[in-house]
Amino acid sequence: MSGLMPAYVANGENNFTTDNRTMLRAGIAARYPNIGNAEASAFIDEVVTLRHLNSQRFIEKVAGEMMDKGAQPLVSLRPPVLGVPASVRTAYEAYLHALNSGAHDGTPLSQRWLPKK
Repeated sequence: MSGLMPAYVANGENNFTTDNRTMLRAGIAARYPNIGNAEASAFIDEVVTLRHLNSQRFIEKVAGEMMDKGAQPLVSLRPPVLGVPASVRTAYEAYLHALNSGAHDGTPLSQRWLPKK
């Protein structure tokens, strides 16, 4: 695998900002063996979709999901400017850990960008 991907992927890490689908899948497979292909693909699709949204579309997506759940509208949200913040990377890993253990709650990944209350 080291000839095809960066060493960090082989070491069980992912860069959610820049890794392509194959690199994300390899990293997930190495760290979370209980996550099936369909679940991993859904996660990867959502990660890739989120990182390609501009600021306005990102805010619209998060606000729409919050309204769908009956949550209060956003007062303010700082959309991603460049990269994935450490808090979001941690939330993504927690999401994958829950998915791996069968305890996934169905919360959209974009909600992981919201500040903790």
